[in-house]
Amino acid sequence: MTRTRSRGLSRILPHLLMITAYFVIAVIITYPLIANLTNSFAGFVYGDAYEMAHHVWWFKYALQNGEPLFTQTLLGYPNGIDGVTLWANPLQFFPAWIFAFVMPLPAALNLHILLAMALNGWSMWVLARFLLRDHPTRNWAAFASGASFMLFPVMQGHLGAGHAGLMVQWGVPLVALALFQLRETTRPRQWIIFGAITFIISAAGHSLQVIYALMPITAVFAIALILRRDWRTLTRITLAAGIGAVVLLAFLLPVIQSTLNTPAYTDEGGTVRYSADLLAAITPSFRHPLFGRLDYPSRVLGVNIDEGAAYIGIIPIVLAILAAIKFRPARWWIGLGVVSYVLSLGALLKIFDQPVTFTVDGYQSYISLPFALLTDLPFFNLARSPGRFNFVTALAVAALVAYGSAWVIAKLNNRTARAVITLAITTLIAFEYQTFFPLPLAPAAIPDEIYALRGDTTIRAALDLPADNLIAAKYGMYLQTAHERPLIAGQVSRSTSVNPAMLNILQTTLDPALLDQVGADIVIIHRPHDDGSLDTLANQQLGEPIFQNAELAVYRVSPSTENVDTIALDTPTATTYTIDVYTPSPAFAELAFADDSALTGAVFRVDDVPVTNVPDGERLDAIPFWLPASGYYRLAIEANPPCPPQFDPSLRCRLRVPAAAPTFIPSGEETLTQPITFEGGIALYGADAAVENRTVTVRLAWRFDQPITLYDRRFIHVIDANDQVVWQRDTTPTPIDTGDPVTGWHERVALELPADFPSGDYRLFTGWYRIADDGTYHNYAIMGESPANSTQTAVYLRTLTLSQ
Repeated sequence: MTRTRSRGLSRILPHLLMITAYFVIAVIITYPLIANLTNSFAGFVYGDAYEMAHHVWWFKYALQNGEPLFTQTLLGYPNGIDGVTLWANPLQFFPAWIFAFVMPLPAALNLHILLAMALNGWSMWVLARFLLRDHPTRNWAAFASGASFMLFPVMQGHLGAGHAGLMVQWGVPLVALALFQLRETTRPRQWIIFGAITFIISAAGHSLQVIYALMPITAVFAIALILRRDWRTLTRITLAAGIGAVVLLAFLLPVIQSTLNTPAYTDEGGTVRYSADLLAAITPSFRHPLFGRLDYPSRVLGVNIDEGAAYIGIIPIVLAILAAIKFRPARWWIGLGVVSYVLSLGALLKIFDQPVTFTVDGYQSYISLPFALLTDLPFFNLARSPGRFNFVTALAVAALVAYGSAWVIAKLNNRTARAVITLAITTLIAFEYQTFFPLPLAPAAIPDEIYALRGDTTIRAALDLPADNLIAAKYGMYLQTAHERPLIAGQVSRSTSVNPAMLNILQTTLDPALLDQVGADIVIIHRPHDDGSLDTLANQQLGEPIFQNAELAVYRVSPSTENVDTIALDTPTATTYTIDVYTPSPAFAELAFADDSALTGAVFRVDDVPVTNVPDGERLDAIPFWLPASGYYRLAIEANPPCPPQFDPSLRCRLRVPAAAPTFIPSGEETLTQPITFEGGIALYGADAAVENRTVTVRLAWRFDQPITLYDRRFIHVIDANDQVVWQRDTTPTPIDTGDPVTGWHERVALELPADFPSGDYRLFTGWYRIADDGTYHNYAIMGESPANSTQTAVYLRTLTLSQ
């Protein structure tokens, strides 16, 4: 038993020593973080450190208070915000939230990051030892390789950005280890299981590592096997990847619907901004203590040092050349590095942080790259930061460093000399890769006055302003770890899912009645992100702040029962005209245009659902729309077809919207009280009708879950006492070809009844039918029970009484 324990310890001890050694390197490279472990966060103030700290705190808070871990009940008051994306990334915050039970929150997150860096180095050391398993200097060379991987500039860039989940890269070298072992092992079962586990671990820090790391590594390896006709290994890898994918789906499936249908993820864009520059591989950091004196690094990296850093370094390049010459297996890693680097360049080639342009026959265009083929595919459209493919570049460079270092170190026979040269190589690589000196730190201190709000149960929620400033939003979430009161906004990732129209109107008006309605009993203004206008408005609307310093001003909102009329705030831009609306009750409204030019070539949306299309060449003098309940709505007029994503401002298309404020129309009689669904995915969710003299004005709001064709017709029928159709209006909406899965149609129809129309009562109905290829008609049936006075295929709207 003692001998067995001794063997086990002898196997584990080298790994523990390596983790410790790499932890020390992490402490040195991140100085002065270790001296500020409890009072600062690693990274820039504008990064994600405050948001990450909030989520770490949430795990602790939820466990202590019986809250659901994956629903942020204290964000997006009163409904909460779906936090299922946290489920998909378990290693993003573990073990940080465990540390948070026994140490201050800043220390917990900082220790988590330092440990992740150490494990990154260790896992590369494990892989490098395998690659050099028959080489006498494998341990020395593997140490330098591990340091190269953990310190590669892309790692340090994300360290500065506060991306805790992306610092967890230690699964990536283990995936590569599993792939090589599956090619050579005589015990495939255990390595298939190991491979599946490493696939899961690699994506556990950030689910998009499936795209950025797993896909390129596995694809390049599989292509090499296919070229060699090694079907046995390919089968093993397929099994390992398949098992890993099945398990990953348990984490990813709950997230897919949440993310793919959330504009905060899919519409954010940035694939060009967050791609690497062609010159990034030869560009050190402009914050380097020595290389920062050069002129070109700031021109290449621009403001993209977080995502675009990919400096290979002089020493690693020399070692890579030696590796390619002296070790044939090293050449595969060069191929992997080239593939990952090309992918990191994104959809368009950039030089000096600007897309490269060329002109043909007077037309300016751009140089497309392979990633352009993937950027709009489902799931791939979430990968807005192609620069992250350089995590695989870091792996390839580290492997080449291992081979090259092994050849150099082998030239020395003395153990001491080998130790010295290994230390020298590691130190030089660390110096070249130093991305920040000193490491930027975000202060973690929170005023006592914010903590004092924790016990005030009369505070339903806090509103952090400016609401459209991501830095203020993230810091506001961090303040919640002190006051523990719900937030009106907040986000799990990227940007808030809370109604943007509501946030804009609350911020623009600071109306006490509106604030009271939504439960915002505290308003916190983040002064570094305010030009002074919010502070001035808050003083006028809310009185003096209950606390203020250079960073914050906290206002208490007094209860108010005042009635608030409709509010409309417009924001015109070159390609979109946005109007944020508050209505105290359900209402039909119209957006009328201010001059005779009318509207053409545009689509009109209500809360991102397209409801009216005006094809280019046609003109519209007013747009009717339906607001089905009291609350906040975002109306938007956009160019259709949409403007191409040009990068030269002179080539951007322009949208001219001669619009006035919305006109809210009093509802007619017999307003629809609940949505009615027809066959074919058609739903009527708003309707009213008004009659004046012999003019009947009908307003209808439709929603389509399936595309409407020219063969689908909406009818409005006037029925007499003998159940005969005496007047009708049939039409097909102009197709809204925007690619949206759900569209709508808001219409206003004026029926001019003839003067000789007999007096009496008439009933008004609406519904849909389809014209078949043979000319026959098929009426769409109402799904479920028909409303009162309706038929199986027509909705009763109201009764009209006509008199002479």
